[in-house]
Amino acid sequence: MTTPLFTVTSGRSGSFLLHKILSLYPNVESHHEYCIEHTQKLSVLHRAGVVSEDMAALQLRETHLAGVHHSQADYFCDNSNKLSHLIKPLRIILPDSRFIHLVRDGRRVVSSY
Repeated sequence: MTTPLFTVTSGRSGSFLLHKILSLYPNVESHHEYCIEHTQKLSVLHRAGVVSEDMAALQLRETHLAGVHHSQADYFCDNSNKLSHLIKPLRIILPDSRFIHLVRDGRRVVSSY
């Protein structure tokens, strides 16, 4: 059984580096911003209250639940700052999910642009 692992971030905080490190392990299927076009739109609409928690969960079944279901690895990881507003819907569809929360000092974020 594949364990879902999600890295949620504030942006510009190392999610791509973590993805690269996790990709080194053969028992980990790691993605950086998995299904980003769908996830980013869903995250914004859910945060704005346009899409309910249940509807967000239903839509995540088509992407993240399917990805976990089809993964042959022990761990399916998505590392993305787009997931921060989708933690509850992800827990609805994948209750055994694990989350890593990366936060970076905002002053360093601005200078990194």
